[in-house]
Amino acid sequence: MIVHSSNPNIFMFATSELTQDAFLCWVLDGLNYPDCEIYPFARGFLDMLLQQTTDQVHMMHDFSSSDVYGVEIARQANHIDILATLKIRNGYGERTQKLIIEDKTFTSPHSNQLVRYREQHEHDKPICIYYKTGFLFNEHEYARHYGYASIHKHNMIHLMRKYANRIKSDIFMGYYGYLLQLQDEEEKIVSSIHRFINEGTGEIDKALERSEGQFMLMQLLMKSDSVITDAGKADSPSYIFDKITRGQNRDGSPWTQYTLLFFQGAEAVTSGAVDDVFEDEIFYRIDKKNKGYYISLRQYNKTGFNNEKLEHRLPKLRQCFDKACQTVQNNRRKVAVMSGEPSGFPRFESPGNRGRFESEIALYYISDGRELGNLCELMSEINEQFLLLVRNEF
Repeated sequence: MIVHSSNPNIFMFATSELTQDAFLCWVLDGLNYPDCEIYPFARGFLDMLLQQTTDQVHMMHDFSSSDVYGVEIARQANHIDILATLKIRNGYGERTQKLIIEDKTFTSPHSNQLVRYREQHEHDKPICIYYKTGFLFNEHEYARHYGYASIHKHNMIHLMRKYANRIKSDIFMGYYGYLLQLQDEEEKIVSSIHRFINEGTGEIDKALERSEGQFMLMQLLMKSDSVITDAGKADSPSYIFDKITRGQNRDGSPWTQYTLLFFQGAEAVTSGAVDDVFEDEIFYRIDKKNKGYYISLRQYNKTGFNNEKLEHRLPKLRQCFDKACQTVQNNRRKVAVMSGEPSGFPRFESPGNRGRFESEIALYYISDGRELGNLCELMSEINEQFLLLVRNEF
């Protein structure tokens, strides 16, 4: 759904996080004006934040928006995007409540900022919100892990839709229309990927030109949580690790990786199949070569001092992957014979050697939608078999 207007929309051009800060401050400031047009929406916005912190981080509240008689708002106070002080009066008495909002458009948290902002006001027991209107990669997991409720554009659109016929403000309608356009662009990427995989129609390259499309496809392939959280590590009580990472090549094109096994200190951390010490990082990568977009399984050793052992392990890793695929393919054939349906196993190509520290274990070019759909269906089984073989081999 797109809001059509006869007027230009400033939010189509003012897309910075500072602009978004200003909009959220404008909404919160509405709580200071009970007779203004946006006052009911401002209360609805605050109630949404309270409900989400209860649902996501189990923070209980002894007040609602109807108990708030005023709010003081500071922008960029000690680098916090929005620091609001809610003035509350109800049957429990009169008090204040700190509200921290860290908002993003198309970037993600950095430099441990969520932890630092919360710690600045820890004694106030602040309500912490992570608000993002761009595509959500893994950061909502980080936000919740560190005590922030994650609010996405879908939450805001759902709320604004309730008031869209009652509020005439150009600011309100402009921001609403902008969010709907962002949602529409995201849904087009999702639709093109699913149509390619499920129906074998259309093309997927445009979706994979964007980090969002690669991330979506990697999630479909791996069918697992995108982060590992281990609160039990003595040396890092709030340890959290991305299994899906992303970046850019020298030409600015995106790549996306999924860590299947990584070496950290004296232990290997995986999806659960390998427990022994292992010196390599094993990961899947979505990227593009001259022949087109591909999914490869790679071996990487960042220590670099043991190149001889690295090269010695590569053939064994390739053998493990080939055996895993053969096992899964045989199982697939047995099912196909029983069901009368074709097996349709994905076709992997001969991998190449990238360089001193990184080499390909397996390579698959993305060209056939239904074959890619089969790979999505079989990937977890292939990985399970591969990791079992790696554990036995090494």
